[in-house]
Amino acid sequence: MSVKVINEIHIPQPDGSCLCYTIQRLAPQHLPAVVDLQQQARHFAAENDAIFMERPTDILAACLADEGVGVGAFAADQLVAFRLLYYPGKFNQGEYAGLPPTEWNKVVHLEIGVVHPLHRGHALQRQLTAQVLAEAGDLRCKRYLCSVVSPQNYPSIKDKLVVGMPVVRLLELPGGHWRYIFCRDRLKPAQFDEAAAISVSVNDREQQLQLLSQGYQGFRVEKLSHDTVLWYGVPQR
Repeated sequence: MSVKVINEIHIPQPDGSCLCYTIQRLAPQHLPAVVDLQQQARHFAAENDAIFMERPTDILAACLADEGVGVGAFAADQLVAFRLLYYPGKFNQGEYAGLPPTEWNKVVHLEIGVVHPLHRGHALQRQLTAQVLAEAGDLRCKRYLCSVVSPQNYPSIKDKLVVGMPVVRLLELPGGHWRYIFCRDRLKPAQFDEAAAISVSVNDREQQLQLLSQGYQGFRVEKLSHDTVLWYGVPQR
């Protein structure tokens, strides 16, 4: 199967050299490299199981086939980062997002994104997110874009907010881990009044749960020297 090259990223280095990434559309033939990179990232995050959410191989394979879209960044022909989109079957994150069952068939998942530890700090995750959404086009006319992220995973939180996916819920999922649930209504995207926003530490679970129960949603994140804060507001549509 031929490989579709989408874009190239050139990042100047302090020594005058240039770090080059080739962005490609992923296909089933890339599954071994995707599985291997996920395992490397999993090993790197071994001391913090609460952050990394490993995906089973069958889901990864589905994303690379007809049930999703995948894009990857390659350095010297080696896969160093990827982002996947998944069109779910019976189970999907619409339930987590609080959508009624009649809407669950309109959900698409912004799935796992992985960057090799040695290639972090170049905004690859954000760029691949924008690229996978562009590759997906109309998202098969799905209305809702959902994702699940750990409150301690700042890059992934920022990644979702940048593409207009607010935090709509904070849930304790099976396994005892708390997760932010992001959901963007593509027909009626939410707007927020910055002047009326409330900032809350990502570690202050009770205040966040209270705000979410009152109809607030998280729409901006900021990493401080001593903490990470999420800004909440009432969505205007």
